[in-house]
Amino acid sequence: MSMEQRAPSQQALGHYGKNQKKVIVSGASASIGHEIATRFGQSGAEVVINYRNDKEGALETLKQIKQDSLNAKALYADFEDFDSIERFANDAMETLQGVDILVNNAAIY
Repeated sequence: MSMEQRAPSQQALGHYGKNQKKVIVSGASASIGHEIATRFGQSGAEVVINYRNDKEGALETLKQIKQDSLNAKALYADFEDFDSIERFANDAMETLQGVDILVNNAAIY
């Protein structure tokens, strides 16, 4: 199955207009996380993405999201470290002022 077939469709994401959704996508620097995050951005959602090892990939994802979203940010977090998780959560909440959708896509490999 290709990424396009597995990633959520525009219909599934919806178009939020004035009622923009606030979304966090972990592990969004590549692969399915990248596709999910960029599709939410295309729908007009405000998006915070997470990366651990691939900052360059995260910045590319962020660049694509910002083409359609007014509020987007890439944040580092190591989800094996509680302090890092706490910093990420605080920064994400400060950026979004709330969360409607959380996509737990991060993996350890």
